Amino acid sequence: MIQAKRLSAARSFVGAAAALILLVLALSPIYRVWAAGTVNGLVFRDYNQNGTQDAGEPPAEGVTVRAYGRGNTPLDSDITTAAGTYSLTWATADTRVRIEFTDYPGSANPAVFGANSATSVQFVDTSTTPTVNNVNMGINRPRDFCGELANAELATSCFVTGDQSGTQPVVVSHPYN
Repeated sequence: MIQAKRLSAARSFVGAAAALILLVLALSPIYRVWAAGTVNGLVFRDYNQNGTQDAGEPPAEGVTVRAYGRGNTPLDSDITTAAGTYSLTWATADTRVRIEFTDYPGSANPAVFGANSATSVQFVDTSTTPTVNNVNMGINRPRDFCGELANAELATSCFVTGDQSGTQPVVVSHPYN
């Protein structure tokens, strides 16, 4: 009878110890696994280099977007659609994720940093919310934007034969339109 009570007490102690260990492991951030993270965004042509997608600045298709986690581990990649959008999702414990934009169309380059356009390498934190939206980037090819054409002028050099001591213009310009 005494041995049965000791065995019952030992079982209770082992059960309580196991429950305590499981509770500590469940509350420990080292062993916590977060839900899948998601990052969504847009890549656009920032013709006037102001860091904002203005009317007439189209989305950029074909830009590669990659997510990297801890230790430079690749998490996901996507290519922007015709609408310029992308979506990256991962199911690891990574909450601080590096997003990289590469493979710009043609001879485009990253546009300036602005209100709606960050750099080609961005960091997101999904520890408080598993979905982060508006991780956007503008790209630009300077030759695609000429500013206001209403007052634009074309200029060229003017060569004059003979005596060069006069007041002849060496550069001449004409209205574009």
